[in-house]
Amino acid sequence: QLIRKINMDENPISFSDSLDNTHTYVKMAFRSLRNAPKDEFNILTAKTQRCLPVHVSADSLNRALVIMDSLLSLLEKYSISIDSEHLDKIHVLGHQISFSLRESLDKKERELTKQEKREQELYSWRRPQLKYKYIPNGKLTLSINAECYPSGTRRAWSDNKKQKLEHFLKKFLISAIEISVHQETADRRNKRLEHEREEERKRQAEISHKKWQEKSRVEQLENEVTQWIKSQQI
Repeated sequence: QLIRKINMDENPISFSDSLDNTHTYVKMAFRSLRNAPKDEFNILTAKTQRCLPVHVSADSLNRALVIMDSLLSLLEKYSISIDSEHLDKIHVLGHQISFSLRESLDKKERELTKQEKREQELYSWRRPQLKYKYIPNGKLTLSINAECYPSGTRRAWSDNKKQKLEHFLKKFLISAIEISVHQETADRRNKRLEHEREEERKRQAEISHKKWQEKSRVEQLENEVTQWIKSQQI
């Protein structure tokens, strides 16, 4: 029903022109990321763990946060909440779904350093090793990070030649719902199987107990017979 409601909603998703009036979590992410250190790929590293899962370069930060702001508004519209402590998780129909927004990297051959050139000359018999650098390319990808999901359900959406990521937010939400329903079904199946296994363990334990009782009864009877025979021989 929720998926049908989303599909029937023809209202376009709005995107903010600036970060001034965005969601509280978006403002928190901006404060944490705007002057944050960069990793080896020039991707900003949040100063705190309690930050939206935005992994982009400084050049893509504003756009990524505007997308995240619209996504959070869309989630709230359909009564889907984000975990207040773990901002990379949303609560969908009673299940946690992990997600992230990342910038892709271009792989480019780089010039060797002086040290690498010396090593290459020194060990000329070795096969030359190409050296690469990875550069953020502005292409954003929104992903659902789930190990349990229905076959055919899409879990990642990226900028492409025809459409930008902004166009796919409803599709992200629909997939998150489908994955949550799948997890609920899997949980019920696992609980049923666990109940059946527990019942089987009880049945086997009862059978073993009865066998032990029967063996004890026979041993006791044999012992009584043996004692009776000995008494007759005295």
